[in-house]
Amino acid sequence: MVRRQDQRRGLELDLAPGLLAAAWYVGKTNAEAGQPVHICQLWDDALRRVFASGQDLAVASEFPGPRRLRHYETTLAPEFAADGSGTVASVLVIMRDVTRYRRAQEDLVRAREEALAAVRAKSEFLANMSHEIRPPLNGIIGMTDLLAETGLDAEQRDFVRTVQDCGSGLLTVIDDILDFSKIEAGKLNLESLPFDLVELVEARANLLMAKAAERGLALLTYIDTSLPERLQGDPARLGQVLLNLLSNAIKFTASGSVVLRVLREQASDDTRPRISFSVQDTGIGLSPEAKDKLFQPFTQADGSTARHFGGTGLGLSICKRLVEMMGGQIGIESVEGRGTTFWFTLPLAVADGEPVPAQTAPPPRWISADGVCWSPTTTSWRRKSSAATCAAGARR
Repeated sequence: MVRRQDQRRGLELDLAPGLLAAAWYVGKTNAEAGQPVHICQLWDDALRRVFASGQDLAVASEFPGPRRLRHYETTLAPEFAADGSGTVASVLVIMRDVTRYRRAQEDLVRAREEALAAVRAKSEFLANMSHEIRPPLNGIIGMTDLLAETGLDAEQRDFVRTVQDCGSGLLTVIDDILDFSKIEAGKLNLESLPFDLVELVEARANLLMAKAAERGLALLTYIDTSLPERLQGDPARLGQVLLNLLSNAIKFTASGSVVLRVLREQASDDTRPRISFSVQDTGIGLSPEAKDKLFQPFTQADGSTARHFGGTGLGLSICKRLVEMMGGQIGIESVEGRGTTFWFTLPLAVADGEPVPAQTAPPPRWISADGVCWSPTTTSWRRKSSAATCAAGARR
């Protein structure tokens, strides 16, 4: 469509090019046709370039409309003389009104910027609120810990234990919200530190030893001895992922066991081995529908799960983000009613000065987090008092 002004009636008309009188343009320059000065210069320059080069040229231009600028994309195509000399005899000009497209683009950009600003504001608000809530909550938890050490009767001790459990649960929620808001705002930075893999795994398992014992569960860790003992990475974030997966497995398992396996993936680099971590439980399992949405923020398997087991639905989403930030992958295998296995793989460099162990090594060691059965490591001996427990764990 071509727009022009009807000078007699002051109306702007939309007319197809074929309906315009061609004689109205013949013999007129752009200036005589009423074009603004900058448009005249633009067209004169474009025409000279096409006549000189003999090549197509695309030009973007703007024309004043009754309310807003109108945007056009114009293609200038040379038409050569019929005598075969290669001389440009004329130029075919095709104009396309892209005003609506440009306005839609501008609206999308503006909407995206507003959405990003809202996300940043939300993340900053959550981070600030989490920082404000954490100190008094830590004070409450600390004082209840001190109160529990005083002379209390059975009922009072039960009340204090309830306050401690509620405070610890609330602190976990606040930590999850803070981590999630940092990740959303792009302000969560990873560290690169040397750490002992066995100590990290044992420490996270020991933190949940009492919780597993309360539920009558066997909590076992299985570590491949072909792995280097000291690796380079972010031990705090790796430990956070392990702790979250182990805690989830214990929470959703009524009987049986929870097993953490740490293995070297086959054909991985000796200096930067790719390590596979998996947490297997004998719990309630998940349906295929629940698995598909499990790593989404604020999502749990279903409403009954949230009511029965609690939680915000942020933990697994945070785990997924952390694993991907560390260059790894995370996934799930589950059969409803038979248990679940969460797994993730990470490329972790061998710490400086750490000898690279051979790919063929002694059988992996089993470590029971219930404090009953320990196997020897390469650097020290752990307590072991029941070979039968070890054998039972190794058969799982």
